[in-house]
Amino acid sequence: MANRQRVWGLAKRLQATLTQLDGVSCQGSALGTWFETMPDGPDQNMPEAEVSWHTASRAVASPGKSFFYGSRVLRARALYFPEPVKLRQMSVSFVDTAAVSFISGFNMIDEHERSHALGYQHGNAMWRISLPLDEPIQGWELAIDLSGIKGIAAVQSDGKLTSWAGESAGLPRWRLKEAQGVSAVKAEFDALKLVSISRDRLPNQENWLNNCIWYPEVPKEGLLFNGSRGDKPRPKYNYPVTTVFFGESDGRYLSQLSEIVVWVFDICHVVGVKFHFTDSSYNRQLGYVGPFDENYPARRNFSDSHDSTVSFNIDGPSVGLKIRSNLDRSIQTPDYPYGTDKGWVTVHGKGSQIIGMFASLARAFWDLGLISV
Repeated sequence: MANRQRVWGLAKRLQATLTQLDGVSCQGSALGTWFETMPDGPDQNMPEAEVSWHTASRAVASPGKSFFYGSRVLRARALYFPEPVKLRQMSVSFVDTAAVSFISGFNMIDEHERSHALGYQHGNAMWRISLPLDEPIQGWELAIDLSGIKGIAAVQSDGKLTSWAGESAGLPRWRLKEAQGVSAVKAEFDALKLVSISRDRLPNQENWLNNCIWYPEVPKEGLLFNGSRGDKPRPKYNYPVTTVFFGESDGRYLSQLSEIVVWVFDICHVVGVKFHFTDSSYNRQLGYVGPFDENYPARRNFSDSHDSTVSFNIDGPSVGLKIRSNLDRSIQTPDYPYGTDKGWVTVHGKGSQIIGMFASLARAFWDLGLISV
């Protein structure tokens, strides 16, 4: 009986989701996918082949590839404009899936009150973003989890964001922005929701800051990055590049930094760094900090597995950390019992002042580096 009740509850949730799709089509000029072939007649203002796309997506599986999380594109839609479009308003539609909402489509109203819709439109679940008419927008900032896009804000001509439509707090972000206004938009969907969005870009004018998933927010331009894998951190396996700053984004609390504690999981995996300040309200962390119980999302590999912490001042790399202070004292962690085959990478700040750190991390650090000005 308990299983019947559980299955019935799941079936009712699925029914509620599918009911939202009754009579709802995917709007916009169709582009070919493995699921949908191209329409016979050309009804687009500009061939897709002429557009160089700048795309934001996360955990989208390629056709024919199996996947255990993420999504797969079923439908693609596009809008083309003869010149950078000036928008009066953007209405964002949402679909509910088991108490979680995702963007299902959006409708852009231009300066002439013309409507340009993409995706699945649900009139009873719309958020509206008002936009200034004086300049075209430069793109969007997106809040993305592993199943789709949950929030969106427009990037105005001065680089500032509009209000958010949907959920943004606590989610990784992607800034889909170019220097020029938007003249073409492509959106890709699974059966329910938006999983990828693209805007046109000029060839050879790529800003790598706008080609990463970031957490908790996209860093401002002008900062210098230097990590154990180079000066352009890239997310690995759909996990974001995570940053921590020693006081906003200018290191204003650095003089109050009193202790740095590195957390090591399962003998040798550096998984987190905790920064302690004389004023504890400034304390912050990068990655995971312990103690680690059975809920920690990684398995232990050693029969004598144990966790540890080491406290010091920092300058270092990834699988292990070797820290050197400004008094030339150093300490190394973890004390790996089976040797370090790949050697060490020394990371220095590229600027005159270190103001933070970044890491590409999943359950442990893949990359670790310094942010400076």
